Amino acid sequence: MSPAVTARLEVDFVLPIPVGSWVELHAQVEGVDGRKVHTVGSGRIENADGPVAFRGRGLFVQVPSEHFSKHGRAADVAAAEADRAHQRQPGEPWLEVNP
Repeated sequence: MSPAVTARLEVDFVLPIPVGSWVELHAQVEGVDGRKVHTVGSGRIENADGPVAFRGRGLFVQVPSEHFSKHGRAADVAAAEADRAHQRQPGEPWLEVNP
């Protein structure tokens, strides 16, 4: 799948999130329609077993990588490219810089 930019993001907060808390995010692709990527996700306070703090839906639009080279900060684009090249092990979290 190509890189994508946010077209729409809706978040429903279920619980307050205390300042300084860690929030573990889980997201998945529901479907792809051309360049549109439909997603759902949730965030849990402190860890994967913590209480659900929010649920969300997003619509992202796939764009060519050059979009980020043209509009992003060079250091962030380089970090995202290095992260994308990393071969993750099962269970290893997915971390990515958002240029």
